[in-house]
Formats: sequence, C-alpha cells, structure tokens
Amino acid sequence: ATSTGSTAWVAAAVKRGLALGRFKQTSSSASSMAAPSWQSSQEDMKKVYATYRRLCDADSSKLLEHTARERAFLPPGLMTERQRHEEEASSANEAFMDAFLNHLP
Repeated sequence: ATSTGSTAWVAAAVKRGLALGRFKQTSSSASSMAAPSWQSSQEDMKKVYATYRRLCDADSSKLLEHTARERAFLPPGLMTERQRHEEEASSANEAFMDAFLNHLP
C-alpha cells in the first residue's frame, strides 16, 4: 500500500532509503554534548543567512531606488519611510540570527 496526500513522497523516499543518510546515529564514543549529525552548524547557518541577506538587499533595492521621473509621482517622505522600515527589518533579522546562532554548536 502506498501513502496518499502530500507526505507520499516522504514515505516513498524513506522506503527507498533516500532520506536516511541525514539521520545517522552519532558515535557512541562521542561526548554527550556533541551535536546530532542532522543539526546545522553555525557556519552552515551563517552561509544561509548571507544568501538570505543578499536576496533581501536585491529585493529592497527595487523599493528604494527610483528614477527621478518615478520619484516625482511618489508622495513626499515615502522613500525615507521605506528606508527606515528596511533598516528596522534588517536589524531585527540580524538580532534574531545572533540569538539563534548562540544556540548552535
């Protein structure tokens, strides 16, 4: 019998052994403080966050950089407000990642 629904591919992958490599048991000689083999390291997450930041910067640049003609149609103060919101979001993301990374090995 096969699974139906959105988890069918997971069941099929596990049945074929495709997903099992990620969940290997750690060595019994390893210390009890060792991270599980499936847990991401700080370096892995820093790379992911750097990619995320590059994508966010690329997206936000479309909202923050306009031609003189486009700016003529925008309400006064809109660009300053957008810039402020982008900086707040960036600092919130940075604070979250700092706290998150402190809990990873």
